[in-house]
This record gives sequence, C-alpha cells and structure tokens, in this order.
Amino acid sequence: MGEKTLNYIQLRNVTTLRFGIYRGRTIYKRDLFFLVSCDTLTDQDKERAKTFAHLLSMPVQLKYLFMQRFEWLLYVTQYAADELRKNALSTIRYAEFGIPSCNLGKNESIHSGKHLVPILRTYMPHLHVLQLWRPDDFHWTSLRPNYKSRQLYGPFLARWMRSLSTLESINDHVSVFEQDLSQLVDQLKEFIFLDIRGVISCEKVESYRLMVQTRFPNSRVDVHRSRFRLWL
Repeated sequence: MGEKTLNYIQLRNVTTLRFGIYRGRTIYKRDLFFLVSCDTLTDQDKERAKTFAHLLSMPVQLKYLFMQRFEWLLYVTQYAADELRKNALSTIRYAEFGIPSCNLGKNESIHSGKHLVPILRTYMPHLHVLQLWRPDDFHWTSLRPNYKSRQLYGPFLARWMRSLSTLESINDHVSVFEQDLSQLVDQLKEFIFLDIRGVISCEKVESYRLMVQTRFPNSRVDVHRSRFRLWL
C-alpha cells in the first residue's frame, strides 16, 4: 500500500474517509471487558495502525474524517507516525470521533481524551467542526484517578460512580469541561462548531449552560441531557 499503485491513484481525490459504521453511546459498552482487562496493544493492532496511516495518507484533499473510535487515530500517531504523510490531515474541516467513557474502563482508555486537542492542533489545525459521541459526560478529560489493583477495582469503581452525583463532583466536572472547551477554542483558531452526543444528569444541564455563557459570551449554546452544541 505504500507504493504509488493504482490504489493510490484512485484514492488521491477522495474527500471523505469513514473508519467504522456505528454512531452512538453504546459503541463502547460491548468493549467494556476488553477495556478493563487489556493493558497493551498487540503486534496486530500496531500493524492495523500502519494500515490506517497509509489510507489516511492517500487522499490529497481530505475534508471529512469519521473514526468510530478516537483511539484508532491515537494509535496511528503513536505507532505509525512514520507512515503518515506530512500534512495528510491538514485539509480536514469536519471530524467525527467516538470517545470512550471518562469513568468506566482501564486507565489508558478513560484518559485517552486528554490527547484529543493536541492531536487536532498538530494534525488538523484548520478544523471547523467537531462531533463527538460519548457514552457518558460531555467533557473528554477524565477526573478519575488511576487505579491499578485488579482485585480492588470493582469496589473502587462503585465508590467512584456514587461520588459523581455530589455537588463537589458536579462543580469539578464544570471546571474540567470549561478547561476542555477553552483549550479547544484557543488551540484551533478556525473552529466554529462543536456537537457532542452523550448523557449527563439533570443537575448538570444548567451548570454547563451557565459556564459556557460566561466563558463564551458571544457564542450560542444548546445543552440537554443527551446533547451539547456550541456555535462560536
């Protein structure tokens, strides 16, 4: 696939690439056991990352990218950066990703969202629109501490989930979501629209709305329990 063959010629003018077919909050529920029990990528996973890198490098005017799992793009940048053509993703204007839970799953999974903005800034600096599919909250930076003991993982997770409904936790989530949004807007100068599909408690809706109105007074925001939209 690295050679300039007929496949390369046919794909060079492609403007849309889709990796995966499913949109929705349930895309990670069936992977929960995998996320909890697996700690490293296999050699086959790394080879898949190289294949993704080759496919992403073929188009010369890519505008839209959909990846059912954001981790796939993260793996490309971590394990197949040499196979990714320079500036291959710089023409993208619309990106859509499934982001794993910030609360459930292994440490590497719940904290993968912290790489979102750095990757967008580095590889998609001219991005206009971002759509995220979440199984839970709207923010993509996790507040859950690392916990490495498998024997005590269940009780720890139960306590953590119960703590999410407290006023202190809600305030913490408002703060981290504000940081996530500020980083996104500050780092992507051409960014104009964010659309997140997730699920939050009723108590967070008004808190999120007031935070956005204060932080981005000239924007328009629409917040519900299962959707967050921000026009800048």
